[in-house]
Parts: sequence; C-alpha cells; structure tokens
Amino acid sequence: MMPALKKLYSQKGTLGVLEWIYDKKRFIGDKFLLKALFKIFPLESMLRITASYDSNIQKIGFYKSSKKYIQDLGVTVIEDAKSEIKGGCLIFGNHPTGLDPYIISSILGRDDIYIVADIYQKRKGENIGKQVIPIVYSRTQKNLANREFLNKIGFYVMRQFTGYVDRAVVKKNNEKTIQIAGKLIQDGHVVLIFPDGGSNNPEFWFNGIGEVIKTATSNQKPIQMYAANIKGISTYLLIRHFLFNRKKYLHDNPITIKLSQGITLEMLKLNKNLESKEITERLRSEFKTERLWVPNYAYNKKY
Repeated sequence: MMPALKKLYSQKGTLGVLEWIYDKKRFIGDKFLLKALFKIFPLESMLRITASYDSNIQKIGFYKSSKKYIQDLGVTVIEDAKSEIKGGCLIFGNHPTGLDPYIISSILGRDDIYIVADIYQKRKGENIGKQVIPIVYSRTQKNLANREFLNKIGFYVMRQFTGYVDRAVVKKNNEKTIQIAGKLIQDGHVVLIFPDGGSNNPEFWFNGIGEVIKTATSNQKPIQMYAANIKGISTYLLIRHFLFNRKKYLHDNPITIKLSQGITLEMLKLNKNLESKEITERLRSEFKTERLWVPNYAYNKKY
C-alpha cells in the first residue's frame, strides 16, 4: 500500500491521496483502515478545508484565501504590531508548526507572497503550490535531532512520502531555490523563509537565509527585511486543537504575530559583501535576543 500511496502523492499530492481513499469503486481493506484513521483523527476535515483553500486562491487571491483558511481551521490570529509591507522584501520568522507560512500570509494584505518551504507544502494543491519555492531535505542528524518530539514524528512521516534525497542533489536543488527567492525579492515580491527549518529554535538556523539575502542584493540595491515572531502555538497545541474541538483551543486562545519594523543590512551595521554565514549569524543573534523589536534600532549603536 505504501509504495502506491507514495507514487500517487508524488503525482497528485495530498488531495489526490484523499480522493483515492474515498473512491468507492476501488474499496479495499487497506483503504478501510485508512478511512478509520481519518475518522478518528481530524485528517479528513483538514484536507477538505485545504482543498477549499486551494480552490479559493484562484477566486479571491492568496491573501484573502489564506485568511479564510486560518478562520476555517478555527485558529484566531492577532497581529501584535501593525506593519505595512510594501515592495520587495524578505520576512523571516520562527517555525513552531506547519501552518506558519499561511498564518503570516493571512495578515500581510498581499497576494504576491512566496514561501520557501518543504516540498510537501507544494503538493497540497496546484494553486497553493504556485506560492511555494520548494526545498528538499537529506537524511541528516541536524534535520531530525533538533526537533521536538511531535515535530520529529511529523517530519519523519512526511519524509516517507517525499523521500530523502542525496545531499549532492539537495545542494543543487536548493541553490536553485535560493536564486528564485532572491530574484522574486528583486522583482518586488514578498518571500517568507523560516531559517530554523522547523526546529523552532534560533540556535539551529540554516544558512539559506544568508544566501537568499546575498542573492537578493546582488544588483546592489538594498532590500527590506522583517522579523516575524509567532507565539501561542505549537505542534502539541495544534494537534489538541484539531482532535478535540477546533472551535476552542486556538480560537479562544489566539496566537500572536509580532512583526518588526523594516530592517536593512545597513541598520544592522552589516555589509552585503560579507559571507552569507556572517549575515545569517548576525540575524540569528538579533532574533534570539529579540533586539529586532527594539524601536528605532537603538541597539545597533553597540556595533
């Protein structure tokens, strides 16, 4: 069964798997077991909401459909600090759950948002996939060991569908992703990136953010950046929310997003000619200490 599902997933994505499970003409024992699991856990309703989200993007745009998607999931989002995002920019943030890209997209008021995300996000639907710049993973200790228990399980399960890729292939594919992300920023669009790769720990940032910044500034024009900090949600809370009453846990206890003021490399006393790892490390250090939210960047006088 698993090889067949993996093949179907690679061809038609998440929604294709849902259709296969509920195809009455092809009912078998394995599908009966899967249907039972889908009833016990909230997978069916979540996938159907995702299908509606994918369809709505064509009708009402990415921003409004993202806002409706979060509402349909029963999640309440409060923006802690209003920030008008104009022009090409990079938004980077923590990554407590797989919903984070869509939570952030639901508050930005723009349709031209592109998300650097795990390739499985691209397979959620055709229209959702158009907003995703996919990255792929290899089987490395860093990708697994630095995650909390439930996050680690989710990562492992998704790898059974998307597979692990040889590190040389990963490097080549992700270099292309970095080039696409940088070009989109240069062309005036918004790119979201989550440097911790899902560990939700700023200690474990990957260097992709520095590479994207280097690429985006290759035309010698400064870029605007914003730090996004998501609080009040975790994989555990998300599972509890969907398992028991999705109109209660994350509805009555809203999550908050805090966006920093616009940041430039110059404000951080950073030179775009620095190595990407140095840029990544400075941003990581600032994010970790939350100095990116200090008004008027008074902290930059320390450097």
